[in-house]
This record gives sequence, structure tokens and C-alpha cells, in this order.
Amino acid sequence: MRIRTGVVPAALVALALLLAVPAHAQNRIGVIGGVNLSTASFDPSVSSALSEEGLTADSKGKTGFGVGISFERTLSPKVNLRLHGLFNQIGFGIEGNGTFITAGAAGLRASPAGAVGTFEVENNYTLNEFNIDALVNLPVGAAARFSINAGMFFSFLMSDKQTFRNVFEGDVVEGTVDDEDEVDIKGNDAGIGIGGEFKITPKVIVGALYRLGLVDRDDDEETPFNSVKTRAIFIYVLIPIGGN
Repeated sequence: MRIRTGVVPAALVALALLLAVPAHAQNRIGVIGGVNLSTASFDPSVSSALSEEGLTADSKGKTGFGVGISFERTLSPKVNLRLHGLFNQIGFGIEGNGTFITAGAAGLRASPAGAVGTFEVENNYTLNEFNIDALVNLPVGAAARFSINAGMFFSFLMSDKQTFRNVFEGDVVEGTVDDEDEVDIKGNDAGIGIGGEFKITPKVIVGALYRLGLVDRDDDEETPFNSVKTRAIFIYVLIPIGGN
């Protein structure tokens, strides 16, 4: 597991703030699980620079899951503090294609000098992380069935996998890399989380949380895809199971 030192203190501070509340506050725990719809964005200047060279690059999404424990403290009828501890699977893909002019023997297949060749590149990343959501939960309305969540999240990479498929002048090279020393992804992330919940019954809550990553996850200095930042929508069911 790769730990980014700057993320750890921030996560510990968020946890301390959540727990350092009056002793009379009500506590509730629950189980939470759902689906992650994730993708990534990269610096717009990358697309502009590639376009000038006759190349294109796009990100694509991935579906994963999240499951874990929810802990909540009620400070008042209108303010709750919420902590989610989750095993979280997210991911994203990067696709690119373009043309090139050979120098005489380019790639896997020899071509005459000056010939125009084509290539396609596809990389898919799967990230298995331990995720902490530190949120303020604000019930809305007299019945308080709807609520708004806002705060921060912290993710710590547990394992990752990269699959790739490169097509160069018609020749295909594909494979899988699952060694953390070989996958070009930085270990951890932190960012902003915002979403909403609806209480179907006191024992069944459905919600969605949008996580906006602020850490550049690209760990390859040679790639043009700088400033790769994750984006994910977590759609979940929360089931309270106890409290005081």
C-alpha cells in the first residue's frame, strides 16, 4: 500500500474533529453499500497540445462498488456529523489515437520512409482503495426525510491494476499490469464530497455522493496526461443498525 504523507494528517484531523464533539451527542452506526460511477479528467491543455499534433485523447468511465460502515453523531435536529469507512473500487480509462510519418522502419511492421501510419492506445485503471468520507449532514424540512451532505474524502490505495491495448500499424499489443511499482498511479487522493439523501423509512436511506478528487494521480513523468484527477458518483443504500 502506498501512503501519501500529506493525505494522512488531513484524514486524522477530520476524524478528530468528528469525534471531538459534546459527550451528550447521539451516536448511530450503520452499514453502507452501493455503486461507484467513476472517471477522470486531465489538464485541458493536454487535449489542445495533442490536437495540434493531429492526435486525440479522451477519458472514459468505469463502474465499481463501495461497501463499509457509517458512523453518525447528532449535534442538533439540523446538524449531524457523518463518517464513512469504505472499501472502495473506482477506475478510469484513457484512449488516444492519431497518425504519424515513419522514418523507414517504425513500430512492429516495417514501413517505407515517409509513409503515414496510424496508432490507437487504450489504458484502463482499476483502483481498490480504503476511503474515508468526513461529512456534515444537514436535514431539510420539518420531517427531515431529505438531507444534504458536504465535506471531504480521503482515499488510500490498497491495490491497483492496469490493462492496456495498443494498436500500431495494425499490430496489437495488449496485457495487464498489477504490480504497484509498475502501474503509473499515485497512491492516495483527497478532495471534496457533496450529495444528498432520502430517508425511505427510519431503517432504509438512499443517497448519492459526488467525489471530486484534487490530487494529480498520474505518476509517470513521461506521459502527456498530466493532472489526472478522479471523479466519482457513489450511489448507495444506508441501513442504520444501532446507536444511543
